[in-house]
Amino acid sequence: MLNEGMLYQITRYGQDEEAADDQEETRWKYIHGDVFRFPKYKSLFAAVLGSGTQLFTLTVFIFMLALVGVFYPYN
Repeated sequence: MLNEGMLYQITRYGQDEEAADDQEETRWKYIHGDVFRFPKYKSLFAAVLGSGTQLFTLTVFIFMLALVGVFYPYN
């Protein structure tokens, strides 16, 4: 069992680097169309992303004000 694992690792890492680069380029060619295509509902995606960013920023800002002590006027 150990020998089979070692043999697998040796053959895997012993391959020619050019063949590995060619294989990587081939994989990229298969997925590049999906990576750079627009989402199906572009306007909905933009609205959700914008609203989420605004809510996240507001939450962080309120927590920072709470840490500074703005909401506790008697202290």
